[in-house]
Amino acid sequence: MRKKIAFSTFIALLLVFYSCENFMMDSQSSDKVNSIEEESSSRSVSDFFVGLQLSDAGITGNNFGEEVYTYSVGQKRSHWSPWAFDSNKYNPDALRVNLEIASTILKDGIDFRIGFQCSDDKGGSQYGDIFYTQWASEAINNSEWSDWGGDSNLVGFDGIRARIETRIIEEFKCSDVRLLVQLADDKGTSQYGDIGYTNWATQGGGWSAWVSDSNRYDPDTVRVKLEVK
Repeated sequence: MRKKIAFSTFIALLLVFYSCENFMMDSQSSDKVNSIEEESSSRSVSDFFVGLQLSDAGITGNNFGEEVYTYSVGQKRSHWSPWAFDSNKYNPDALRVNLEIASTILKDGIDFRIGFQCSDDKGGSQYGDIFYTQWASEAINNSEWSDWGGDSNLVGFDGIRARIETRIIEEFKCSDVRLLVQLADDKGTSQYGDIGYTNWATQGGGWSAWVSDSNRYDPDTVRVKLEVK
C-alpha cells in the first residue's frame, strides 16, 4: 500500500514538473515573439537612392534614356543627379522612378525630402522651379503631393533631375517609405495620367511602372509623393 501511495505521489510530482516546464517554455516563446515584434516595429528604414528614367513612344516605353541616381539619404549630400532624358533628349512620353535600396540602415534622426527640377533644350535652358516632396517627418501617415513641376513655360519638358535634402531631427525615426509619381498636361490642370508606385522599402523598393499623361504623349508636368510609415 505504501509503495502504491509513493508511486502515485511520484507520478503527481512528475506531472507538476512537466506542467511548470511547459509553462516556462511557452512564456519564453511568447517573450521572444513579443521582442521580435517590438524590434520590427521600431526598426529604422533602409537607406536608399532615388532613380529616374525617361522614354519615348508612349507608355509601352521605347527610346529609353539612361538611368540616373541621386546620392543616398545617409550620404547627406544635396547634390543633383545627372539630367535624365529619353534617347533623343527631346519631349519624352513616359517616366518611371526607382527607390533603390542601399545595403545599410538609415540612422535615426535624419529627416529627408526629395526635390525635382525639369528643363528644356536638353537640360540647357528653361529651368523650371524646384518642386519638393514633404519632409519625411511631416509625411508620416499624412502624405501629400508635391506641387506640379515642369520646365519654365510648363510645356513639354525635355529633362528631369532629382536630389535628396536632409536635416537633423533627433527624435525622428521611420520604418518604411515609398514613392509615387504622376504626369499631366496643360500645366497640371488636365489629362492626368495613372499614378505609378514603387514598392515599399521593406518590400525591396524598385522601379515604379512607366507613367505618362492620359494621352500618353509629351506630358507637360510632373508631381511626386513621398509616403512614410
